[in-house]
Amino acid sequence: MKILIVTPDPDKSGGVANYYKTLSGSFSYDVDYFIMGSRTDKDGIVYDIKRLIIDYRGFVKKIKSVKYDLIVINPTLDAKSVLRDGRFIMLAKKHSMSKVIVFWRGFYLDFFDKYIMGRFRKVFSRIFFKADAQIVLGSVFKKKLESIGCISPVFCETTIVDDKFIIKKKREITSDRLNILFLARVEKDKGIYEAIQAYEIVKKTNAIARLTVAGNGFELEEAKKYVIKNKIEDVGFLGDIRGKDKIEAFENADVYLFPSYYEGMPNSVLEAMGMGLPVITRNVGGVPDFFVNGEMGYITDSFSPEVFAQCIKKLFANIELRKEMSDINTHFAKENFLKTIVLKRLENIFATVVFKNKN
Repeated sequence: MKILIVTPDPDKSGGVANYYKTLSGSFSYDVDYFIMGSRTDKDGIVYDIKRLIIDYRGFVKKIKSVKYDLIVINPTLDAKSVLRDGRFIMLAKKHSMSKVIVFWRGFYLDFFDKYIMGRFRKVFSRIFFKADAQIVLGSVFKKKLESIGCISPVFCETTIVDDKFIIKKKREITSDRLNILFLARVEKDKGIYEAIQAYEIVKKTNAIARLTVAGNGFELEEAKKYVIKNKIEDVGFLGDIRGKDKIEAFENADVYLFPSYYEGMPNSVLEAMGMGLPVITRNVGGVPDFFVNGEMGYITDSFSPEVFAQCIKKLFANIELRKEMSDINTHFAKENFLKTIVLKRLENIFATVVFKNKN
């Protein structure tokens, strides 16, 4: 089987790029990559339009010159990506005989409900449902697509955990420290202020508590100012961390706190589980499909910092529970999120789509 995967530059940060960078060289099939999107730090509408035209022309040239069995396109369900990647689907169907899979990496439910369920429903369906199959990162997204008439197969998958984010030995869990980790883009919709406010509540009754914020984002400087203005002690900002520094941040933590507003399948949650951390998060995206409340940590519909603070306090008060959660999370990550396991599931989906109805 020969496959073409449309992806952003793997040397740039981002969930799609990191996903295929992790899988690169491991496929048992013959896989090519078509790099689309910005390759530089330039931005602006003129540059974006030029870049799109070059990408579309390059894509058509590639699929005309090589016979692919399958083309995999990786959009996010938002206005920019739907407009851009819908064109890739149309070009793939017009200029090749390849099967096409749409692998939805992000799925904004508000956008879907407001626009896709509304006046753009027919246009969206005519373009994206031309694909031979869809892959989503949670059953909630599958139900949404089926609710507007998607009759092609919709597969549920997860993101991936690199082997280096599986802790090699049992985590040392003690009652003499409480290090809380927030590792994500530092944005309002990732819950950065809810995380800081929850920590502030915990700090008032647990002097040993510490908060580490890892990541860059538009709210990084404002979050730092918020901490200084409110005189919140023992908060560290690491900025963007990768590789050994990222592993070290997980190793030094006792709890992973991620009160995000919406997600597809947050890779940081899977990595935290692989590193043996109890997780406190929200009921978003594909997380509820596997997360067991009270066994893997705590999951809630709430946005309240008080609710997150109470979850942290419950964990701190019960060291045996933390040990049990650590073991459960590490084992679950090994069984479900490792590269070899995810790759096998993904290749099975590819084979199912390509060889369906073939003699």
